[in-house]
Amino acid sequence: MTSLCLYSDQKSSTQHQSPILSEFEEILTHTSTDLSVSNYSYRHVQPNIVREIFDEDLHSSDIFRLQLARTCTADIFLVHISTLLVAGACRILRLNIDDDGLLGPLLDPLLEDNHRFSNYSKALMDNGQSVPSYPFMKHLSSIHQLIAMPSVIRAHDPKVAYLLECVGYEQHLRPGIDFIRKNKVMCTNYLFQCIIVETIGKVTHLIELSKWLNLCEGGRSATLRLPTVDQSQLLVDYFHASMLSEEGILKRNNEWLHGQYQQDSSLQNPHDFENFLECVATNVGGFIKLICDDTTTEQSDVPTSRAHWIEELCSIFMDWCGCRELETTRFQCTQVLANMEEIVSCCPFGNIEGIILGHGSSVGRSILALKAEKVDNCLDQILKLIHALPDSELQVLCLHRTTDGLVRLKANDRVCNRVDAEHMLCKLYIIYERLKGGSRSTSLTPRIFFEHCHPIPGINFSRLQSISKDAVGSFRLMVEQGIWVFYDEYKESQPTK
Repeated sequence: MTSLCLYSDQKSSTQHQSPILSEFEEILTHTSTDLSVSNYSYRHVQPNIVREIFDEDLHSSDIFRLQLARTCTADIFLVHISTLLVAGACRILRLNIDDDGLLGPLLDPLLEDNHRFSNYSKALMDNGQSVPSYPFMKHLSSIHQLIAMPSVIRAHDPKVAYLLECVGYEQHLRPGIDFIRKNKVMCTNYLFQCIIVETIGKVTHLIELSKWLNLCEGGRSATLRLPTVDQSQLLVDYFHASMLSEEGILKRNNEWLHGQYQQDSSLQNPHDFENFLECVATNVGGFIKLICDDTTTEQSDVPTSRAHWIEELCSIFMDWCGCRELETTRFQCTQVLANMEEIVSCCPFGNIEGIILGHGSSVGRSILALKAEKVDNCLDQILKLIHALPDSELQVLCLHRTTDGLVRLKANDRVCNRVDAEHMLCKLYIIYERLKGGSRSTSLTPRIFFEHCHPIPGINFSRLQSISKDAVGSFRLMVEQGIWVFYDEYKESQPTK
């Protein structure tokens, strides 16, 4: 397991600068955001997380790193995603940030601590308590205590959550293809914004961009916003200015790309990225027109498939916007349309089928022991597992069951679908990378902050805050009742109470 030898007490943590501290200072240097988290540090880390001593003969062997040899049952899969969801909710609520604004792993406060954790106290302690009744964080397992990971729910991912903060969470007010046909200009802007967040995706950059847009509008508003098609030149100008070095040369575009999954390598060239943004702005209106003019759904028993629209968007990216890597671009296009489906209800691009797996979900599928040859069938089995959960366990997953019997996201009331199942498979891969035997399980300096994971400096995501409070509250109740289970990697894959 990950070693904390460098950060086993306060004294040692002040002597060794955390790698994430220097990274966060770089963010502070290049932005002017009024950040609610002033520093990220290991200052208050206590040696109370189970860890395994690094064994070079064992941990560096090829057998130890055979990720595909790992398997996971359906029951343990549910344990994994529930644990990850609660850990993510704790980070959304900033339970791992002390009152001085310093961030560390998810820890239970100790009586001898010199640091106050008011966020933790509000969520998991009663009035008058100086220490929690239970070691709640230890019930998340050590990897979830140590390492920030992306959310199980894609609408909770920072870049998607930021998109919804800008356009609104009220998906039901935007019903399907009819809404798109009646609001072509609005939906053209929505699509443009979906592409921006799926390309840039770093919310700290998007916040600064929002401030620039507000300044260009007169500087009176503090509203979070994303650029419209008409503001695309402002976006290009802002990007260009941010990439200029002191010598007046454009730097390689690694800062703006989100890094959550591999993107087309051409986007790393700043000139090509500017061209990409300009060409996207020019062509998204034509894509929306194609959808609106398509009458196959009304005139045929075989409507135009969602896969068709993914290929149409992929063609625009490849033929007009400079992308060169087909498989990488196609996967990004699937995520762009999934973003649009977070905004517009009733599956505006057709039934959600023929799902394309990314690298992470492909490995996740190999780990999860389900008997299904076709991808969609595998994803359907995952959805059946979710639907079979009682309402109390859906609460932990930030889901709820409506009177029509459907399981929906609390964030925007969207029906849980195969895209969500694909997203969960990807998170299974990330978890198994970190478990004992995984290829990333032996880091001596684990990162506790990633730009695509919560918490994000400068934004609280108020909608997700209320949902996360319910999830953490349910987790607390289950721990207190002795019915919470988590995956103990030291007990041969057996869930533990």
